[in-house]
Formats: sequence, structure tokens, C-alpha cells
Amino acid sequence: MDKWAATSIKKLTGVETGTVVTLTYQALEPLRIEEIKPGCGCTTVKYDENTMQLTVDYKAETIPKHLKGQGWFYAAKVIVVKYVDGDPDRLTFTLKVIDNGISI
Repeated sequence: MDKWAATSIKKLTGVETGTVVTLTYQALEPLRIEEIKPGCGCTTVKYDENTMQLTVDYKAETIPKHLKGQGWFYAAKVIVVKYVDGDPDRLTFTLKVIDNGISI
């Protein structure tokens, strides 16, 4: 994971369901990326070669039914970055998602 700044693992708390959170990951050097694959449909990614920044937008999911009563849940998301040389990196972020009372 020498290709990304030390902040490649991010932890967030208190994100309300339905909220879009934007995170950035800073590359330490110009990268030859073959593919960037977010772990789920609630996450979109865009890499800017000029700034060497990967921008991630995550829309906080609805709280699963079995956890609705507690009003929150933890989510862990992974973004896989595949390079032309074949070696992948896994960038991760975790969140504590809280119920805002609205179903999405």
C-alpha cells in the first residue's frame, strides 16, 4: 500500500441514512491504473490523474431490518484498485450509520 497516503483507511461516525459522504484518497505518485472497482452499488469512484486523487462518493444505506431497533449499524466498504502491473490495492472505509427516520 505504498502507493497511497497513510490515510488509506478511513473511519467515519454519525453518518445519517441517505446522506452522501465524499472521501478522497491521495496517491503518492502517478499511477497506471487498469481498473477501480467499488465494493457495492452505493459507492462511486473517480480518479483524477492530474491531482492524483481518488474521489469516493458513498450513499449511506438504509439500516438493515434486523438492526432497525437499535437505530444504527456499522458498514465496512472496500475499493479495489488494479494497476497495469497487476498488483491490486484495497482502500477501505468504515462508517457508523445512524437512522434519520427516513426510509430510502
